[in-house]
Amino acid sequence: VTFSGFNYLDGSGTDTLNGANTTNNWRMNNGQFTLNTATQLSGFNVLNGGSGKDIFTLNGNTTGITLRGNAGSDEFILADNSIQTGMLDGGAGMGADTERDTLTLNSGTNAWVVTAAKTGTVNSNSFSGMELLAGGTGSDTLDTTIANPRFLLTGIGEGILQSKTPDSTSVVSTVTGMDTVKNTAALTGLDSGTLTWGITGANKGTIKNAEQKTLINFDAVGALIGGDADDVFDFTAAGASLTSGVVGGKGVNTLKAPNAINTWAMAEATGGVITAAGVASEVRFEGIQRLYGGDQADTLDYSALPAI
Repeated sequence: VTFSGFNYLDGSGTDTLNGANTTNNWRMNNGQFTLNTATQLSGFNVLNGGSGKDIFTLNGNTTGITLRGNAGSDEFILADNSIQTGMLDGGAGMGADTERDTLTLNSGTNAWVVTAAKTGTVNSNSFSGMELLAGGTGSDTLDTTIANPRFLLTGIGEGILQSKTPDSTSVVSTVTGMDTVKNTAALTGLDSGTLTWGITGANKGTIKNAEQKTLINFDAVGALIGGDADDVFDFTAAGASLTSGVVGGKGVNTLKAPNAINTWAMAEATGGVITAAGVASEVRFEGIQRLYGGDQADTLDYSALPAI
């Protein structure tokens, strides 16, 4: 059925409304859904976008309603962390490389959990088919339950969440506006500019650039991997430790040991293990050209290296 010129559309409560194959603006304000400003909607539990760009702007709850973008690069914008929604589905689209569906939280403290490719929850609201996850002006934390997760930092609060197997690496989600990344096996830094990785506790810390601006915080991350520029890995904070250690990239890299009595067991010219008195975990490292001891006695042990 094709129709036009209606200012009000009222479904039975279990009906589906399909938008036109053009740019559509769907908006929830003060409990009222509107389409393209003029048409008020009620009684629909599925709202489908068309093949053009669909923008869903939610300034109120949409519990029980599935919002689906379908084809095109669609946007789902939630005003803050108090919004409760039904399923937010970017849709499979038409497979075009240029199509990217975005889910944005404008403000508030937001908890994002990625459970599969383009799929997960934010503040308990479920989403799928979202290529880009965008945090807002509040504090946004990215967590994940995928297998073998890796996070590749690409900018301030920006990066790519990947799943890595021995045979392949696949992109799971692209993110921006994130303040903290959690529960990844490895975190890889930028390929430009000196980075300081400040480990502040067990598997947690902060990455800063040369201007000491925080790029991202990390928590429950096993390994830190430098990019192509210079990296500084700083373990001087009390309680600093890392389960799987650090790997320097292509730059000239620095390791600052814990402020403890340290024994450096060198396994190669730029790699080895630090055992620090009073620190539960060893510090494993490789690809590090500059080694700095702590504020107590440090012993370098080269006995495992071949004789020169």
